[in-house]
Amino acid sequence: MTTYTEDFNRGTLGTLAPNGATYINVGGWTIDTNQALAPNDPDWSALAYDHGFANPTIDVGIVDEGDVNDYWGILYRYQDQNNFLIVTIGYGSNDMNTFRRELGFDYVIDNHIMGDVNPDVIKVVMAGDSFDFYADGVLVGTSTSSFLSGNTVAGIASFFSARYDNLVITDGIPDIPIEEEVTSSDSGWGFLPIT
Repeated sequence: MTTYTEDFNRGTLGTLAPNGATYINVGGWTIDTNQALAPNDPDWSALAYDHGFANPTIDVGIVDEGDVNDYWGILYRYQDQNNFLIVTIGYGSNDMNTFRRELGFDYVIDNHIMGDVNPDVIKVVMAGDSFDFYADGVLVGTSTSSFLSGNTVAGIASFFSARYDNLVITDGIPDIPIEEEVTSSDSGWGFLPIT
């Protein structure tokens, strides 16, 4: 099983992802003194690359959630700034929300309630058009979407100031112990604060 790991343990980000692909860098990022990836743009920063895997597992650690009104998450099936899928978590929230951004408009796919607020690691496991979402190793919910099916670009996003460490993208579906799914909410939720 092939795995690409990015720990941001260096002085500057540079332009190349772990597999030698060029990063798609929106808003800009800086590696801070704690070896964490910090966004430059206070409104919207994204970092993604083409991993080339049909069914990847994407996980990332969060070092600092930022502050009130901050959101952070994993981008997947990223085409450009106006077309992608994303799972987000808000500062101090136990909501995990999945969105489709299509032609610059945001559509809620699902809203899931996590057992704990402020997880340290979130994960997306993709199998075709099905997605499983984890927070600290616990299955939070599942979604399906055929939007941008076959697109193999993924990464992270920060709305305001959340900082990251240890982005890992693995080819194939790993053996993950499945724990009981946390109850999800049927209610819709806001919008992505991209300006």
